Amino acid sequence: MIKRFAYLIFINLLCLSFTSKADEITLESIPSTEGAGLICRKNKIEINIYGETYRGKITVIKNSNRYQVISNAEYYNVPIYYHDENIKSEVVFTVTKRYFIQNKKVVSAISSDPIDKEKAEEELSLISIALKEAHENKKCLSWNIQ
Repeated sequence: MIKRFAYLIFINLLCLSFTSKADEITLESIPSTEGAGLICRKNKIEINIYGETYRGKITVIKNSNRYQVISNAEYYNVPIYYHDENIKSEVVFTVTKRYFIQNKKVVSAISSDPIDKEKAEEELSLISIALKEAHENKKCLSWNIQ
């Protein structure tokens, strides 16, 4: 009984280690004041971009024949790096966008606003730049936005 229980724990830990494996890279090609990074997993990538009063995250999820993109940006009232006991950084507002990519094009967005479509195209460009840099560093090789 104890051996069986230990075996099940071992199998669960083994499965967890395979599913949580990720490539991480610091991105030099994306312009940001405080840095940017890319985390690649088998079916999801995350691009984190940090500005002085801004933090953005672009998540790309593989679906059967297209990619779902969830973009989240938080804007702060004081710079992120500013730490003071009397002044706390607060989120002033958050912007979230969702859309799909197919054949290297934005095919559907929640909003039909042309500005949102333009921002989605800019994010698609950032995703392509990030993946190109990752491929040059031999990371995220299983990812190619089509």
